[in-house]
Amino acid sequence: MSDIYIRAPKPAELFRVMPLFGRDFIPPGAQVLVAAKSKPLERFVGATAGWQAEGYAKILLAWLPGSARQETASALVKHVAESARAGGFRHLMYGKLLAEDSESYALLKENGFAIMHSERYFRVQLDSATNRVDTLMARFQAEVPGTWHTEPIRHRQPEEIFDLIAPHHLMMPEEVRAGWNPDSPSSFALDASSIIYDGKAPFGVLLIRRFGEMANCEVRVVEHSDLRLRGLANLVLFHHCHHNYPRPADHARWLIFRAGLKEHLETANTAFRLGGTELSPRHLLYLAL
Repeated sequence: MSDIYIRAPKPAELFRVMPLFGRDFIPPGAQVLVAAKSKPLERFVGATAGWQAEGYAKILLAWLPGSARQETASALVKHVAESARAGGFRHLMYGKLLAEDSESYALLKENGFAIMHSERYFRVQLDSATNRVDTLMARFQAEVPGTWHTEPIRHRQPEEIFDLIAPHHLMMPEEVRAGWNPDSPSSFALDASSIIYDGKAPFGVLLIRRFGEMANCEVRVVEHSDLRLRGLANLVLFHHCHHNYPRPADHARWLIFRAGLKEHLETANTAFRLGGTELSPRHLLYLAL
């Protein structure tokens, strides 16, 4: 039998637990539990964070390098599933998208999780993309309406974009707020990320987040009825990003785009126009309770 047990961490232990989740977004108020072994001395082997959002019980899992990960994942999933079922939930959803070659994906599948939703990912060499953006901007600058302007998100409030991005289900409001915080491990690039306005009305946003050598386009939304102007607005947003992204000390190599498997075809087309290639899809997993 497994000697792993699940318990709530003591306040003084949180500094040891939270780093296990890395840069994953943990909403305020999430319930954090640790998986521990008692012999020969008590030691943490993993943790889970759970919260309620959009009618689902959501979780994230984490573990220490070299720990008994299959055993730990099984114990954590079983405990959280029982709690969610007792709370009246019918599904347990994982809190982030996972690639098929990730260890977390394999462990969740072993514990009964299935695919709920999939998204396409694209990678563009950043230098190539920025050169292409500059070339296109020089060509089409005269066609950009004079009433348009971009503002870095550092000087704006996250609530300004909630109505813009809500229909696309790309990011929860609390995650957007956390990304606005420069001290958050999941912070956006506050100067490279921007909102585009027509006069005082926001109609588009590009949120960039840095992970190692990757500059991830976490949110790219433009709402405009004119297809040509929508394309111009995307160009303006990327041009702002290019000229406000920290260089050379913080220079990323790749620009990553995400798009729904069937929807958000504009994002896929943008990636291909910038010379991108498609990566393996990532999946949102859930467990039926």
